[in-house]
Amino acid sequence: MTSPPPGVASGRPPSRRALLRAGLAGAAGIPLTAALTGCGSGTSISSDPAELVLWYWNRSIAPSLLQKAAEQIPGTSKRLRADVIGGAFDSKLRTGFAARAYIPDLTAVNSNAALYFPTEDQFVNLDDYGAQDFKGDYYDWKWNLGRTPSGRFLFFPMDTGPTGFFYRTDLFEAAGMPSQPDEVSAAVRTWDDWIAFGKQLRESSDVALAGNAVMVFNQFVNASPERYFDKDDKPLFHEPGSAIREAWDTAVKAVQAKVTRNLQQYAYLLQDSRFWNAVSNTLIIWVISTVPMLFLALVMAFLLHQNIRLKGFYRVAFFIPNVTSMVAMAIVFGSVFSDSFGIVNSALTALGLPTVAWLSTEWGIKITIAVMVIWRWTGYNAILYLAALQAVPDELYDAAKVDGAGFWRTFFSVTIPMLRPVILFTVITSTIGGLGLFTEPQILFGAANGNGTVGGVNEAGMTIVLYQYNQSFSQLDFGYGSAIAWALFALAAVFAIINWRLLRDRDAVPKKSRRTKEVAR
Repeated sequence: MTSPPPGVASGRPPSRRALLRAGLAGAAGIPLTAALTGCGSGTSISSDPAELVLWYWNRSIAPSLLQKAAEQIPGTSKRLRADVIGGAFDSKLRTGFAARAYIPDLTAVNSNAALYFPTEDQFVNLDDYGAQDFKGDYYDWKWNLGRTPSGRFLFFPMDTGPTGFFYRTDLFEAAGMPSQPDEVSAAVRTWDDWIAFGKQLRESSDVALAGNAVMVFNQFVNASPERYFDKDDKPLFHEPGSAIREAWDTAVKAVQAKVTRNLQQYAYLLQDSRFWNAVSNTLIIWVISTVPMLFLALVMAFLLHQNIRLKGFYRVAFFIPNVTSMVAMAIVFGSVFSDSFGIVNSALTALGLPTVAWLSTEWGIKITIAVMVIWRWTGYNAILYLAALQAVPDELYDAAKVDGAGFWRTFFSVTIPMLRPVILFTVITSTIGGLGLFTEPQILFGAANGNGTVGGVNEAGMTIVLYQYNQSFSQLDFGYGSAIAWALFALAAVFAIINWRLLRDRDAVPKKSRRTKEVAR
């Protein structure tokens, strides 16, 4: 971009569209697995006509390039204002397009470019500004990610390969291996070199180059000219010499050479403070939701068992929360417990009590999630208890009355023992549901904070499953996500065994001793 781009007359201030054409010449050197696009809306964030606004996420574009463009974009009279957008990048960008307001002039998007195809009328067609001149520099599959079904080319690829190799200099130096970029580049020219390099590192310091085989496979595929199918939709993964087959074989080699972390995932899991924070959050929310939920369910079932009017109506009303959309419910509870204008805080203010920052304090977050669980599942458990109450023989209550037992004596000596199998069932199912808690914290606190974490303040709403989801599908560390899933399985198994032991110890009939048998004879 050191000379005026084609189509820009000398001495004539270029328009934003002319700038896009100029920008194509320099985009090929940006090391990103993403795309750059120009927004064709007449709405701009900046009021300065000489300034164009770019949206991108942190560390996705070289700072030196941004600094140079901030002074003046070569070949134009414009300058660039680069805004780092934290949190849910796609959600914020798509909201702007939906409202047709607060839209950047340029934006980076990830490989999910198809999300923006429905709003293609708000993007410029880059084919009109010379994009095809650079098509030969990219793989066909990479180039076609930016083309809509209608044929318009909206997203310009920002990387051409090869795969970047990120590493920690201190670990390489401690292992006595090349650590400077030029040295590492000379030592690692092919995937076989990379595996040999990783094997040497593992033998020297027990450090893995990659987290799992999936990471190796994906990186190989992303730097290859082929994908899973050819132009005729013929699968390539079983074809010898295809990129997919080679990626698979390379990933297998990496595992066999112990270049990947493998079982080190579990060792790291035991030392991961974020994981143990998620375990702590999950158990706390489980306790403060399950105990009051089952108690209220038992009380509700007992009241419904009495001779009251509109009994059928109450049964349906209590069960409705269980069939209500969880997403809609979470949005409603987010408004009810809002720090600024929530109904709960409004009621506290009316009573002269101090308000509570429910969604921005650690215990407030936990209580909010627990209340949502209680509201959803109390009626469901009450119906189960009611069915069990109706199965208790009337003769037992009659016998209790004959023996002179009062209400409370009858309740604890007759009703509770007869309900015990159902109570244990609800405890077990509530335990499984509590350990697998995901939807409520995901809807309320799933968006990333300013520091890139999820779960609200200090990750107070981060449950085990939410952490597993975040690691697998946000960080794309599927190996570590799998390790978290197995840890969750083990935790659930421990609780199941405890509940089973309680059931067995109470219900088991003591075995007669040999001496007792002899006396009986």
